[in-house]
Amino acid sequence: MGWLSPVEGTALEMRHTRKGIVSSNLTPTALHGIAICYPAYGGNKSGKMRLPAGRQGWGEIPSEVQILYLPQKLQKIIIYMDQTKYQYNKIGNEYIEGQDSFFSERKDLGRDIVANIVGDIRGKKILDVGCGGGVDLKIFEGKGADVYGIDPSEVMVGFSKQRVKKPGNIQIGEYENIPFPDHSFDTIFGRFSLHYLKQLDKAYQEIYRVLIPGGQLFQIVSHPAFDLIYLLREENKNQGLVTIKLYDNEVKVSFPPHTLRDYFSPLFFKFFDLSGINEYGEEELKDKEQIIPGALLYCAKARR
Repeated sequence: MGWLSPVEGTALEMRHTRKGIVSSNLTPTALHGIAICYPAYGGNKSGKMRLPAGRQGWGEIPSEVQILYLPQKLQKIIIYMDQTKYQYNKIGNEYIEGQDSFFSERKDLGRDIVANIVGDIRGKKILDVGCGGGVDLKIFEGKGADVYGIDPSEVMVGFSKQRVKKPGNIQIGEYENIPFPDHSFDTIFGRFSLHYLKQLDKAYQEIYRVLIPGGQLFQIVSHPAFDLIYLLREENKNQGLVTIKLYDNEVKVSFPPHTLRDYFSPLFFKFFDLSGINEYGEEELKDKEQIIPGALLYCAKARR
């Protein structure tokens, strides 16, 4: 995926102390998937860095962060962020407003699909990974499930907390580092969230870890055929990312393309038994004539 252009407003004032290089205006959760570099010096010497962890005192920087050479007289650094995974911190409000407005005048058939594929989840403990604004969490609550949700975007977590009965069950988190103990959930669900990752196997390892033996996984992702057709268009050949416009073209999101082998890798089959697969596209939802499948749906059971 590579590191993209610097995110606006991320030049930070840093200083050296006996505790290491510290900052007072960036939280550890904001650093997942971020590379820190100081272009004037270059090099790849590793450094240690400690950042404030809210009111709990000092917390270590997440292991996913790459720290390049940091000079003693460091004054500011530039943050390069994986924009595909963390873009909702920037567009979250716009996304929720567009979603609410769009579906105020039409039925959201995707919600019916979600309600149908998970089946009977009464009394089951379910985790929605990439829960967004909490639309699917409300569906699961209505079906009698014990609902939990995580999302890498603080903005989206805020919206989800407003929609659910137990806001304490919603927190910052992501596929590669699910913040729950082993065997915590009967079901794990994700709708249009997994495909924001470049590499999926670490996510599958974490999903398997927190599912009970025989637990169910449900995923809805961008269809690889849709990704391929998008990238074959002349105007998109050099993009490297799939970019779509949602809600009457008002909201733009981007994600890396994937193949079927990405979703159904050898490691996937090491951990899961595939129990169902389906596909649909916008045309199918409108008039039952499937032209290009826009979404891939699959369910699996964690091997015992």
